Amino acid sequence: MNAHTTNIAALLKRNQAFATTEDRRHVMPHSFIPRQRSFVITCLDPRVDPAAFLGLRLGDAIVVRALGGRVSAATLRDVAYFSYLVETKAPEGPYFEVTVIHHTDCGSSLLADETFRHRFAERAGYD
Repeated sequence: MNAHTTNIAALLKRNQAFATTEDRRHVMPHSFIPRQRSFVITCLDPRVDPAAFLGLRLGDAIVVRALGGRVSAATLRDVAYFSYLVETKAPEGPYFEVTVIHHTDCGSSLLADETFRHRFAERAGYD
């Protein structure tokens, strides 16, 4: 593929390099429990990177990114699944905390504009 049409090749190359590092091997005894015992829900905006503004490293937290950092039914299912996983596979803990983080200048604020919201809903097939 043309380098101007995709960045996937570069991402795959970085992933291959990462796979050779030791970073991915430093996990908790229960690999599904993050080191910081945090489940972070934040916006999908690329300017909002929890690794950068919270100082997170690989394995420190579970991060769910959603439009506007909103907690949807899907997000609740993720939290419920993770809670069940911990309760059944590591009943002694450690447990985790859920943190919801919003940010300034969020693009989802455009949904406050009725025309924009209705046009988006129409395009996406939502009521």
